Amino acid sequence: NIPANAITTFNMLSADSTTGVDLAFLGAPGCWSSLDPTVVILSLPLGSGSSAGYSLTLSPEPVFVGLKLYSQSASFVMGVNPASVLASNGLELTIGHP
Repeated sequence: NIPANAITTFNMLSADSTTGVDLAFLGAPGCWSSLDPTVVILSLPLGSGSSAGYSLTLSPEPVFVGLKLYSQSASFVMGVNPASVLASNGLELTIGHP
């Protein structure tokens, strides 16, 4: 859940996952980056909700069946840590079913 006092949130998509990079060196202890972002989707302002969403439309081509995408979100929340960043868990998404 996204805290109500979050300034903004963004979602990252990638075709590659990583083993995880600890973001403590950026001032966000306990937060990990689980992917190398290819696409970043920004939501401004977040408002009072505790979730954010978006849709991704793909052409109904057979080539996309079984395609894996990786997603992770982060929110800017003042004072939560020195970097003011909260990161979600990473997700692996599979398009269709092989």
